[in-house]
Amino acid sequence: MRVRTLDNKLIRIPNEMVLKQPLVNLTFYPTKRVDLVLSILYNDNFDIVKQVIVDVLARNPLFLKNPEPVIKMNKIVQPDFSTETRIHIVLRVWVNKDKFFTAAGVLVELLKKELDQKNIVITVAQVN
Repeated sequence: MRVRTLDNKLIRIPNEMVLKQPLVNLTFYPTKRVDLVLSILYNDNFDIVKQVIVDVLARNPLFLKNPEPVIKMNKIVQPDFSTETRIHIVLRVWVNKDKFFTAAGVLVELLKKELDQKNIVITVAQVN
C-alpha cells in the first residue's frame, strides 16, 4: 500500500502492517478537536486568562460553538527548582476538518496578542 502524506511524501506500507494494525481515519468526520495545553505563571489570574480564551473563541468563526469548548485548569507544575511554578490549562475546541491544520496556530497567535495586552505570558506546553 502507498500513502501520500499532507507534506507530499510517499510512504510505502507493507500489506502485513495494514492488516495487523488499526487504521485511523483522521478525515472521516466533518469536525475535529484541537487540543492545547497552555502554561501561565502560578501568580497570574486564571479567571482573566479563561475569559480572554472565551472571548477569543467567541469572536472567531473558525472555532465552533457546538460542541462547546472546554477550558480547564489541568495541573500545577514546577519543572525544576530553578523555574517558577506554572499552571497548565487544557483547551479543547472544535473546528471544521478543512481548518484543522491551521486552527492551533491561529488560536495561539490570537491568545498571545490578547494576553500580551494584559501582561500575561503564556507558553504552549502541548498541541494535539
